Amino acid sequence: MAGSQGESMLSRMLLDAQTAYANPDHIFAILPIQVGNDILKNQSGNSFQAYMTKLKRKQSKKRAIASSFSINDFSNVDLFADFLKTVNQSKDVSDFSDRFLWCVDALPEFDVAEMQSDAMSQLIGLVKAMKKKSLPSFLSPPSCPLNDLNSLTIDQAIQILVVTSGLAIYCEAMEPSHWLDTFHAISELPNLEDALILHESPVVHQILFAEVPLLLSVLFPQLDCVSEWIETARNNLAMGIEELLDGEGLPASQYLPQSHLLLACWTRCQLLAAAIKTECFDTDSQTQFRYFVRQTMRLTRKDGSLVFASQKKSNSSVLIFAALNCYLDEDDQNLAKVVLPKASNLSRSKKPSLNALPETSTHSEWSELAVLQTEWTPKSPRLTVSFENKRIVTELSCGGVLFSGEMCSEILIDSKPIKPLSEWEVVCWHSDQDGDFLELECQLPDGMKWQKHFLLARSDLFLLTGDAFLGIGGKQFDYQMNWPLSAETRFGLATETNEKFLVRKAKSVGAIIPITMPEWKVERSSSAVSLNAENLTLQMESTGSHAYCPIFMDLDPKRCRKPLTWRRLTVAEKLEIQGEDVACGYRIQVGDQQWLVYRSLAEKTGRTVLGQNLSIEFYVGALEADGTCAEIISID
Repeated sequence: MAGSQGESMLSRMLLDAQTAYANPDHIFAILPIQVGNDILKNQSGNSFQAYMTKLKRKQSKKRAIASSFSINDFSNVDLFADFLKTVNQSKDVSDFSDRFLWCVDALPEFDVAEMQSDAMSQLIGLVKAMKKKSLPSFLSPPSCPLNDLNSLTIDQAIQILVVTSGLAIYCEAMEPSHWLDTFHAISELPNLEDALILHESPVVHQILFAEVPLLLSVLFPQLDCVSEWIETARNNLAMGIEELLDGEGLPASQYLPQSHLLLACWTRCQLLAAAIKTECFDTDSQTQFRYFVRQTMRLTRKDGSLVFASQKKSNSSVLIFAALNCYLDEDDQNLAKVVLPKASNLSRSKKPSLNALPETSTHSEWSELAVLQTEWTPKSPRLTVSFENKRIVTELSCGGVLFSGEMCSEILIDSKPIKPLSEWEVVCWHSDQDGDFLELECQLPDGMKWQKHFLLARSDLFLLTGDAFLGIGGKQFDYQMNWPLSAETRFGLATETNEKFLVRKAKSVGAIIPITMPEWKVERSSSAVSLNAENLTLQMESTGSHAYCPIFMDLDPKRCRKPLTWRRLTVAEKLEIQGEDVACGYRIQVGDQQWLVYRSLAEKTGRTVLGQNLSIEFYVGALEADGTCAEIISID
């Protein structure tokens, strides 16, 4: 760093925000304000390249300043004064910052009173001060020493961007010594790059070591170190994209909560690079960025927020559409028209056919993430599964979110709790026109295995999820799983039977059918399904060699309130009835549609269930009126 004065100056601008990182979602929309507004207003279909060509022409006309200054020249009072004069004479600095750096005006739901972030408050102060042409208060003299870079929060990184912009806008109004101290502190940041920060806080890393040097290059093109800043930014962007994405644009599960923030940072970097007529992404990084935009649309809810996020109704449309306009891809543009909230305001063209869109679902063992989705439309059923760090976190939505959070499980063997010994791994993934199937497996003590599967039927609109426990060995087995309900979801109960109904906005949107339980409440059962204000709870007990605990959810709101019934079926092998710890079969009927579910727990061999001869591990089919069964999924 450039001495203790620089450290304390920068820390004065950083240390005020101590708690904002816990809820950083609102920062994701910090985008180029004019770009965002132009996209919202643009009804003529002008390309991003055409827009950028005009912008480059405009910038090139304004900037005729040669790179003739070195940071070392600042020790000379006269040279430093000459440099500040060139900054003042660059009349597009304020215009650039307003157009490229922030997008407060592009957020229709923006409420200053609800903002808790010091970084956002300083952003507001910067915008207001720009309009009043006054010096923002946060550009005052310093008071505290600079903390370790590893402890910086996202808000504090955003503050550095705000202050960097302020150095160009208000250089004439600041005391030269204060300006110089702050500039030295910020300009040294790219030289302090630490790869460990990338994995601890990827957004902080990418802002400090990629976006900050690019911003410095744009705001101070007079300096001879611009080329070094640009190269630093390129290298760190390439490293960030390679380390954080799986090769198909899907982020690692632990970085999913920061996806919108990363997309905003990388989009701003491309716009900054375009302003100085350069490229910030190499070919591989640009390809990954395109994939990442598509994956972000997969992981964005109908209300614009990210899956698993506690914050609702985020305006991500401006963000994603700005990212889409950094490259040309007709498939992604069409996808945006279907997926993004208020996308109809972005273009006059008609929404594309759903059959012409990319594949709906994806999974990645590297990312430890899977998305099962029937269609791209926001109201279609979608299940997102994260299986990172021995945890299963899921979100089920059908327009609105029904369940979201960790599937917390408790397993007791002879009344003693046991925990997984291994991470979850994918043992089966299958996706076709009938649906998506994901099966995960982990190891339990004493050679036991725990398999968890999810089947989302594409046209039949149901979710079948189940847990199989293999190798119990006749011990007393007790299992309980809690799945968090969303705040908007309520439940309704049948009077005499065991099914449950999911209700949103006073309308039934799904039915929960506990197929391991008897249909009628008066009958005894070794399993139970219950709902309260916060969770769906599934319980089961067994003393067999193996156990299977499935649950069936009807996700068709038009069908779920029709008469329904279900039965446990007899499974026979060589004319002998088999126990539940060998193989299980179930028949489910809702309205005039029926399904067969079969799961083998013991060694696979030929068995008969409901007239079907099966010698496989898992089977689900739709029962036809003539007694045949149309296969939905079959796993050997």
